[in-house]
Amino acid sequence: MKIALVELIPKSPIIFNSANIMSYFFTRGNFIPSQTIRGSFLGYFRRVRPEMFEKVQDFFASPAYPWESAPSTVFTPALGRKSNCFAEIKGWGEEQNLTNYLSKFREVSTEFKDKEECVKDFQMAKPKVGQIIRKEMEGRKFTLFKKVELEGQVEMSVAIDKHTASSEKGMLFAYEYKFPEKMWALAQPGEVLDSVDRIFIGRGKSRGFGWVDVRKKKEIDVEEEGKGKYYCLSQCVPTLFGKTYFQVDKIYGDLSYYISWFTNDEHEGYRPSFKALKEGSIIQGERTKENPPLLSAGLNFAIKIEDLTTLLRWQA
Repeated sequence: MKIALVELIPKSPIIFNSANIMSYFFTRGNFIPSQTIRGSFLGYFRRVRPEMFEKVQDFFASPAYPWESAPSTVFTPALGRKSNCFAEIKGWGEEQNLTNYLSKFREVSTEFKDKEECVKDFQMAKPKVGQIIRKEMEGRKFTLFKKVELEGQVEMSVAIDKHTASSEKGMLFAYEYKFPEKMWALAQPGEVLDSVDRIFIGRGKSRGFGWVDVRKKKEIDVEEEGKGKYYCLSQCVPTLFGKTYFQVDKIYGDLSYYISWFTNDEHEGYRPSFKALKEGSIIQGERTKENPPLLSAGLNFAIKIEDLTTLLRWQA
């Protein structure tokens, strides 16, 4: 399958992937979910080219991650329970025994002895699925990664009463803005990417926040058929509502909640939520052909890869 590598260049702070505790809206992760990326592209057509809006509903995209970073897998474990350093043995796509694979990490201290902050007192590799990690150093056998933490800032605001044009009583609220660097995503090539060069993400448009420039870098052939280890760039569901999307031999991963929303001219709100495999999970098995994929819903953007080192080389 042909897929486009997209470069996203934020021009201002962004509110994304947010949750709230009462009136405090905070960011839950260091990436932008598939649903948000797709909605931002379709938002352009709704505003600028409404005659095309219904024709581009099948558009899909992966989550957007900071440049040269991706979600960690069980095959890219942390170098300790509290460590922000991660590593992988190159070519883990062919690995059949996870326990045996993790036992080989005792050699990592020798290969990266100059990275004392990562390998000092190393005892055991600890898988942590879905942490956003960036390549730090590539060795002979291992690749070293570090956890990504985007810079953020919390701003307090006051709601304005539309009738009095003054502050509304009891409506003090706060948003956490993130200052992401360049980001990347994979998306369906075609008219949407060819038409859009700037999108709006999140909230704060009136303050100039959320604007992102879009550049299509290149098209890539990705392997999405046959047996193997499928790396979930988005959340994944092998089965959903009685339909099967993967014939599963084994799953290496963790669960999170899938959340999506709807918007039309009259109403907006959240759809029902359900559990799904977290970004960075691995499905060992085969994709079925009987049911269409759920890519436009932000699900099952899963591709076969050799390892994260190879995946991140696509951005070179």
